Amino acid sequence: MKHDRLAISYHVYSEWGPRLETPEEIAVRLRLFVDRLVETSPCFAKWRIATKRRARFYEAIRDDLAPVIRGLINVDDEGPCAIEGYSLGGYVREQPSDKTIHFGGNAGAVAAYDHWNGIDVETSWGQWPDPAIIEYPVFKAILTATVDSWDPFTCGARTSDLIDHYEQRGPFHEAWMLYVPPHLAKTVQPPDIPVVESMPNGGLFLAATTETFKTDNPVHLEAARRIGRATRHLNVGKGAEKSLPKQVVMYRDPETGEVRPLYP
Repeated sequence: MKHDRLAISYHVYSEWGPRLETPEEIAVRLRLFVDRLVETSPCFAKWRIATKRRARFYEAIRDDLAPVIRGLINVDDEGPCAIEGYSLGGYVREQPSDKTIHFGGNAGAVAAYDHWNGIDVETSWGQWPDPAIIEYPVFKAILTATVDSWDPFTCGARTSDLIDHYEQRGPFHEAWMLYVPPHLAKTVQPPDIPVVESMPNGGLFLAATTETFKTDNPVHLEAARRIGRATRHLNVGKGAEKSLPKQVVMYRDPETGEVRPLYP
């Protein structure tokens, strides 16, 4: 398969911080999550789910996910490490790469280092996604499925190149779509953007456009920036209130643990 390094991928990201959960509890969330993704688009009807040895058909293990998750416990130098939770993953099968999405993340961690809890859904890297799977209704459905299944602290949708336009550090920033949880929703002054909605759980849903988001559309980008500005205050107190220069991406060196810019 040939990869195009210029291809833009689409993401739904989420984070919920330390949360102690058993494999049985995570299984309930994962089952709801994948079932909701199946309903989102005909392209997402069939899945493989990561297991300890190989990916397996979702329908074959749907009703017995807890043992699978138990086998996905994170491992440190001393062996299985429950405080770092369980590593989850899955991908659409029997579809061409431009119609495929996959998810990966972590759940059940109570450690505040190295591993954190969150699920990311994204289109295939290096492939221009089929327009049908990146339409607004599809990605809104993926975001709401993530919120309803995982109860995240934050959840949003973006393109891979939107990160180049981030103006601040933290879980709330520029986005195509952004979810703000109920306990923070009332602190947000809704920006002048196309979509401002209350969610059934009391959270706030913001969307920069009901079209497929593109950073080269100045209207889309300005609305995404308005979302970032309206939620910037939510990052204060999380060590995230400093502004980021354009095109600065932070990462953790896997060998030293040092956090530094990916692009000096």
